[in-house]
Amino acid sequence: MRIGIIFLTFVFLWMISCTGESEKDLVTEALKLRGEGHFDSAISSLRKISNEARKKEVGAKADFEMGKIHEFFLKDYRRAILAYGAVISKVPGSVLAQKAQERIADIYRLHYRDYHQAIIEYYKLIQMASEMETKNMGQYRIAQCYSLLNDFAQARIEYQEFLENSQEGPMKENVYFEFSQTFFLEGRLDEAIGSYREFLKKYPRSAKSIEVKLDIARCLEEKGDLDKALEKYEALISEYPNRNVIEIRIKNIKEKLKKSPSQRGRHRS
Repeated sequence: MRIGIIFLTFVFLWMISCTGESEKDLVTEALKLRGEGHFDSAISSLRKISNEARKKEVGAKADFEMGKIHEFFLKDYRRAILAYGAVISKVPGSVLAQKAQERIADIYRLHYRDYHQAIIEYYKLIQMASEMETKNMGQYRIAQCYSLLNDFAQARIEYQEFLENSQEGPMKENVYFEFSQTFFLEGRLDEAIGSYREFLKKYPRSAKSIEVKLDIARCLEEKGDLDKALEKYEALISEYPNRNVIEIRIKNIKEKLKKSPSQRGRHRS
């Protein structure tokens, strides 16, 4: 088996030196090696293409595919970032460079969980992106990173930027939901309730409406308006997917009311 792999690699490298052989076909051959699980051989082949390709676009494609092998198969994120960076250097401003920049940003966000650096990388993506859809996605990821850093005020600024520049659709609906959640996560309960209610008015048929209603009930409970919270929970019991969650909350509120009747009807909203 090892001899076979070495032979395939030798043949592949010999093909590179042949005149008339399409450089794009060589990338395809390298990807076949990847598909067969021969990652080291695929990387060796792609690296040679990257270094020797006459067309920089082909070299950049080889770098991009190398980055994907390092990222998704070998989990070597440092080398993946280097490969993606080579793409950006070779074909700056291209669609492939934008994809490479997005991969770099995603690595910092998802794998390193370095949200500060991820924000920097997503800003780079926004600056180089030619399509508004890509810019908006970068904006959305920046907002998420600030939220993960518990900087909810800045997250709302970034979410608002997305909402102002994006077209109506499922993505915008989801961003509006996350925007509202920042108030709840920050403990600004009245503002959270107001924002959640605006969401329900704007998206009455949203799949997230049930979660929004639950969050409103939780806000009321945390505010101490137990009667109103109980009313909201009881209205949810027949439609919330996990009935047990609602039953537990109802039980806890009833116990609180028994122990502290003075909380009944407080802070009605």
